[in-house]
Amino acid sequence: MLTTMPQVSSSPTYLKLPPDMSGWEAPHYLVLAVAVLLGFEFYRHALPHLFPNAKQLRARGKHLDKLSSKDYAFMVCNEALTIIMAINYLQYAAGSSRVVWKADQLTIGNTLGALAGMFVVYDFVYTLLHRALHHRLVYAYIHKHHHRQVVPTRGNTDAINVHPIEFALGEYNHLLAFYVVSQMVVPCHAMAGLAFLVLGGALASLNHTRLDLRLRLPGMAIPIFDVRAHDTHHCIPMSNYGQYIMMWDWVMGSYKYYEAADKTA
Repeated sequence: MLTTMPQVSSSPTYLKLPPDMSGWEAPHYLVLAVAVLLGFEFYRHALPHLFPNAKQLRARGKHLDKLSSKDYAFMVCNEALTIIMAINYLQYAAGSSRVVWKADQLTIGNTLGALAGMFVVYDFVYTLLHRALHHRLVYAYIHKHHHRQVVPTRGNTDAINVHPIEFALGEYNHLLAFYVVSQMVVPCHAMAGLAFLVLGGALASLNHTRLDLRLRLPGMAIPIFDVRAHDTHHCIPMSNYGQYIMMWDWVMGSYKYYEAADKTA
C-alpha cells in the first residue's frame, strides 16, 4: 500500500514572505533590534562621508558644544522607541492584504508612486504637528529641548536629540503614512515601505549635518529636499516645519528662503 509523505517546505520560516510574526521569539526581535541600531550607526558615521564634495553651510548662531546626560538619556530612549515602532511597522506590513511582498508584484505604482505618496502624507501631518509643538503653551515642555542646538552639526545625533514624546509622534507618523497610502491610495510593495523608513532616516540625519545638499526638480520654485531649509528653521523657528519636503510649508505660507535667516544670524 502506497502512502504519501506530507510535504515539508524547503524554505526556513524566517525566509517566508510575508514573514509570519505570530511565531516570533526573542531571537527574531533581537535581530530586528540589532538591525535598527546598526542603521543608527550607519547614519552617524558613514552617511556624511557619502558626500565628500558637498560644501558646508556656515554657522549662523552658537553651537551647542557639550551634550548633557539628559541629551544622552533622550537619545537612548528614542533609539528604543524606534525599535518598537519598527516592530509595529513590520507587523502591519506582514499582516495587511494591501501590502505585497513578492518580486514579481513590483510595479512603478506600488513602489515609486507609493513612496512619493508616503512622503507627501507624512509631511502633511508632520508640518501641522511641528507647528503645534512651537505653540507657546507647549513649546517649553517638549520641542524647546531640540532647539537648544541652533547650529546642528552632528547629523543623526542632533536629529534624534529630541523629547521622547515628540520623537514617538514623529516615528509613528511613518506608520500612519504607510497605512494611509496603502489603504486609501494604492497597494504598496514592502520594498516601498522599507525604502520610506531608510530614506526618511537618511534625510532627517542629513538635515542636521550642515552639508549643502538639495534635490530640486526643473521648474520648481521650492526644492523637494534641502538641508538649507531645515537649517533656516533652526535660525528662524517659526518657519520651514516640514521634515523631508517643503511642499506643505509652501502651501501653508510658512516657507522661508535660506537667505532670510541671514538677518537673524
